[in-house]
Amino acid sequence: MISEHRTGEWADSQWRGTSGTAAGCSGPSRTEPSGRGPVGAPQFGAERAEPRRMTTRYSCPSPSQWPERRGVLAMLVLLLWGVAGLGVALAAETGAQPAAATPAPAGVTAAPAQPAPVQPASTSDDEVVRQYRERIRIRPGDTIAVRLKEDDEVKYDGEVSAAGLIPLPYLGNFTIAGKTAKEVEQALRVALERDLYTHATPSVLIVKRAPRSVSVFGAVPRPGRVAFPAAGDLTMIDAVTAVDGLTSWADAHGAYILRTGPDGSRTKVPADIAKAYEALDGPANLPLSDNDVLFVPSAGTGSRVLSAAPVEIIISGEVTNPGVVSFPPGEKPTFVRAIFRAGNFTQYAKTSSVRLVRYNQDGTRTTKTVDAKRIIQDGYMDEDFELFAGDMIIVDEKNIVFK
Repeated sequence: MISEHRTGEWADSQWRGTSGTAAGCSGPSRTEPSGRGPVGAPQFGAERAEPRRMTTRYSCPSPSQWPERRGVLAMLVLLLWGVAGLGVALAAETGAQPAAATPAPAGVTAAPAQPAPVQPASTSDDEVVRQYRERIRIRPGDTIAVRLKEDDEVKYDGEVSAAGLIPLPYLGNFTIAGKTAKEVEQALRVALERDLYTHATPSVLIVKRAPRSVSVFGAVPRPGRVAFPAAGDLTMIDAVTAVDGLTSWADAHGAYILRTGPDGSRTKVPADIAKAYEALDGPANLPLSDNDVLFVPSAGTGSRVLSAAPVEIIISGEVTNPGVVSFPPGEKPTFVRAIFRAGNFTQYAKTSSVRLVRYNQDGTRTTKTVDAKRIIQDGYMDEDFELFAGDMIIVDEKNIVFK
C-alpha cells in the first residue's frame, strides 16, 4: 500500500500538494483511511474501484496563534540588541576598543590580550662608532688596521706587541698602547706631517680586541699572564690560583696591585692575600681589572723581584769546596752563607781581605774588599750583605812567614 502524506486540512489551497511536515507542526497526530482504494489499483471490468487514500493529520498552529509567537520573537531580538549596546557602552568607558575576534573553542579559555611592547630608542650606528673610537683604549695583543689616505704604502695589519708597539713605514716602531684610535690618528698625523707629508690623513681601526688578562709576578711558581674567563670577573685569589698559588717564601700580607688609569697613570693598591684566603667572598679578595699587575714579594726582601731560577755565586781560592754555589729561589743569598756553602775557609785563607767582584747592568766591573774575619770570626753578623746572581768571591792565600 502506498500512503500519501499531506499537511493539515486547513488552508488546503495553500498547503495542498506539499509533502512532509510543515514548519512549526508537532508531527502526525493520527492516520485514518479516507474510504478509497489505493492509488493506481488495477481495475477489473467496467466497474472501477475508487482509490483509497491515507490522510495524515498534524497538530500545526492555527493562523490565530501566529501574532502571539511573533511578539515573543520580537521581544527576544530587542533583548539581545540591548545587551549588545550595553557592552559597547562599557567598553567605551574603560577605553577599550571593541574588535571582532574569533570565539575560542568550547572548554578553552581565551588568553587575555597583551599590550604591544615598547621598543627603546636605539642609538645610531655612527654614535656607537664614535664612542668606540673615543673611549676604548688599545692594549697589547689587539689586532689593528692602519691606513694612510695619501700613501698606500703606509699601512699595518696585525697585533700590537707586548711593548705596545706597531711597525710602520718611515716611522719605525710606533707606540699606540694605552691610547684610543682617535688619539693614535692624531699622533700619527703629527709625526707624518713633521717631515714627510704636507697633509696626512691616517685612519686607525681596532679589528679585534685581545682577551682581557692580568700579570702575576714575584714569589709564585708560574709567573706570567692570566686571562679572564669568557664570562664574568677575575678576583685576586682566582689569579693566584691560576699560577699555582704562592711559594713557601712569599709575603702573603705584602702583595700589591699596579693599576693603570685611563690617562696612563699607575696606582699602587695594597693587597693582603692571606686575609683574602680567610674569606673568599669578603672585601679583601679584590676584583682585578684588565692589564692589572699583581706582585707578590718575598718575605724579608721587600719588593725585590724574584726569579724562578736559582741564584748562582762563584767562589774561588782558599775555601774547602771552590766552585759554583747555588741558592734556590726564595732563599736570600748572602756573603756569609756563600762561604759556608763552600765549606768555609782553609787554614791558608787571607780572611781579612776577601775580594768581591761584581758586574753591573751597564757592563762595568767593580771590586770590593770584605773583612770576612771581622764578620765571621769576630761576630759582626750585622755587616753581612746580600749577593746577586753572577757575583764572584775570591779568597786569596795569606802570606806565610817562616822563622
